[in-house]
Amino acid sequence: MRAQLMGLVEKYDLVNRTYEIFWKNYEYYLKENPVEAAENGFVNRESIEKPVLTNIKFILTGVDRNDTCVMQLIALDLEWRHKDKEQSAMWRYQCVFDLNGEVNDDYFRKER
Repeated sequence: MRAQLMGLVEKYDLVNRTYEIFWKNYEYYLKENPVEAAENGFVNRESIEKPVLTNIKFILTGVDRNDTCVMQLIALDLEWRHKDKEQSAMWRYQCVFDLNGEVNDDYFRKER
């Protein structure tokens, strides 16, 4: 299963695309929700540490008639912290792709 996962990640260049989508959405958040972004410590690219890829996984979404797990999505997680020590919470960004390499969903989440 791991070989299949990594094969899809490589085939669709999901690691590089995750970083590209992260920065696009980070900039969008700053522009479209500046008050909320500032409240969460999102100021500009230089205000955060470089995001680090921490996880690549299949998301199993159910079972079929034979009680076999059905995998339909691939998730890649990035983690980072703000450089400002007052905003020291760990943040996670997850980008979710379908098995054809198309973006299904993504989100930012404060971890701690």
